[in-house]
Amino acid sequence: MLKRFHGLKATFYMFFLLTFLFMTGFYVFSPAKADTVTNDSYDNLVVQIVNGNPGVTYAEIDELIKEEANSKRVSPHVIAQSVLQENNKDVADVQKDVFLFSEERSSGGGNVQLVTARQAGDIFYSPSSTAGVKHGHAGIYSTKTQIIEAEGPGKKVHYVSKIGKKFKTVARGTQIMYVKTTQAKRNAAVKRARGYIGRSYKYNFAFNKTESGAMNCSQLVWSAYKNATGIDLDGDGGHGIYPKDFTRSKWTVTYAVVR
Repeated sequence: MLKRFHGLKATFYMFFLLTFLFMTGFYVFSPAKADTVTNDSYDNLVVQIVNGNPGVTYAEIDELIKEEANSKRVSPHVIAQSVLQENNKDVADVQKDVFLFSEERSSGGGNVQLVTARQAGDIFYSPSSTAGVKHGHAGIYSTKTQIIEAEGPGKKVHYVSKIGKKFKTVARGTQIMYVKTTQAKRNAAVKRARGYIGRSYKYNFAFNKTESGAMNCSQLVWSAYKNATGIDLDGDGGHGIYPKDFTRSKWTVTYAVVR
């Protein structure tokens, strides 16, 4: 009878502990989507990555995955899983921001005014969609009232001037950040970004950590800082750089949110 009592007592304590851990967030539950990514075939993984990067071909993603796999001496399947998980996490995080502020816009704008920056070299992240996918949008301030951005498909890297005077609208929830470095390095990043003016738009966010060729919005900001100052603004160290990554970076501090 005593053994049974102690057994019930132990069961009760275990139930209480698991409930506490789950409610406080210390208990990690693996969602079904993660299992799906793990168990999917290589072809299905690549197809999903392509679907998350409209305008990119299967052959292009397949080639990049195999190059990465070869350099890291792992299987292409492992790289494909990692790339898709990163993409899915980014989309999910942007969707949370969209839900929080009850708005979704294309990267081209929204219905609130982008505010002026504290100084050149500051950056912004907006919870918006690009080609129908919730990747978000980003840009760099070249002055307090001017930005440089790769706005979206069909548009080249360009300036937008007179920020704060109805020349640039963004989605609610847009975050303005400064980079924790010297103003000299911020200015160097801006100078680098100016050199990207006129480049065509790049659709591939999954593998965009390069300074060559066409550019998308987050690639522009990341490349400017990385190549001009050595600062890596990627917040998760993944294969690609997404706009949301800047909000997770140890180098950035958000000082304004556009509502």
